[in-house]
Amino acid sequence: MFEKLLVALDGSPVAEQVLPYVEPLARDLKAPVTLLHVLEPLPEEVRAAYLRLSLPLEELINVTKAQEYLALHARRLREAGLAVEIQTITGHPAEAIVEHAQQRGFGLIAMTTHGRSGVRRWTLGSVAEHVVRASHTPVFLVRATEKLHRVTAMQRLVVPLDGSPLAEGILPAAQELATRLSLPVLLVRVVTFPVTIAAWPEGQSYIGELMDQMQREAESYVEALTQRLQKSGLQVASHVVQGEPAGEIARVARGKPGSLVAISTHARSGLQRWILGSVTDKLIRNYGGPLVVFHPPAERPAGP
Repeated sequence: MFEKLLVALDGSPVAEQVLPYVEPLARDLKAPVTLLHVLEPLPEEVRAAYLRLSLPLEELINVTKAQEYLALHARRLREAGLAVEIQTITGHPAEAIVEHAQQRGFGLIAMTTHGRSGVRRWTLGSVAEHVVRASHTPVFLVRATEKLHRVTAMQRLVVPLDGSPLAEGILPAAQELATRLSLPVLLVRVVTFPVTIAAWPEGQSYIGELMDQMQREAESYVEALTQRLQKSGLQVASHVVQGEPAGEIARVARGKPGSLVAISTHARSGLQRWILGSVTDKLIRNYGGPLVVFHPPAERPAGP
C-alpha cells in the first residue's frame, strides 16, 4: 500500500515543514518520493487581459520557477539517499492532488495542514482538509507552526478506536504501516461520559455504575484486538482512558514522544461511541504531532 510517497508543496517555507518527516518515512518504507507542485489555472479575465495587452502569461504561471524550487528540495533528499522525482501540474490544488495520487497509484500523500497563501500559492490548511475528505489514499499530516519544531523520530503507532467495526476498518492498513516502519502499536480506547444519561434526572445514580461497565467493556474490547494483532508478530499494547476523545488521544500521544497517530476519518456513533470524523478534525488542528489519516474501506470516496 505504501510503495510510493507523494509530497505536496506550495512553495512556502511553512509547507516545507513536512520534509523533515518525509526523509525517515520514505527511507523506512523504502518508497520513492515525488515532490508535487500544483499551479492554479489563471482566472479567465486575467488570462484575457494579459493576452489583450500582449503580456507573457509565464509571468503569472512560471513552470520553470516551480520546477527549480522542487529540484532544490529533491537534490537535498537525494543526498540523503532517497529516490526522488519532481512534477508540476495545473489545476485546483486539492482536486489535483487527489486525482494525481489516485491515477498514479501513490500509497501515501504527505503534506502540512497549513501554508501561507499568495498570488501563486494556495492555502494548505483548506487544501489539506479537502484532500483528507476526498482522497482514498492515506494522508500523512504535519501541523505547521510559526517556529520550526524539533522533529522526533517516530517510535510508535497510536491507533484510536471507538468500538465500531467501521473504525476497525483501518487496522489492516495500520498493521501494514507499523510493520513497514518497524513500530510498536498502541491501541487507545476512550470511554466517553454519557451526556444523555447525565441529563436524565434519575440518571445521576447510574453514572458511576455505567462508567464502570463501559470501562470493563472497553478493556475487554481492546484486549481482544491486542491479542489478535500480536498473532501477526506486531508488538501491541493497549490503553483505556475516560474523557473527551480528541483531548485524551492527544494527551496520550503527547505523553509518549515519537507517536504517530493513525486514525479514521469517520465512524458511526452511538450511546457508547464517538463520532470519529469530528475527533479527527480536532486532532488535526490541536495535536501538533504527525498523523496519518485513513478512510475505512467501506467509507472510501469513489473519486476526487
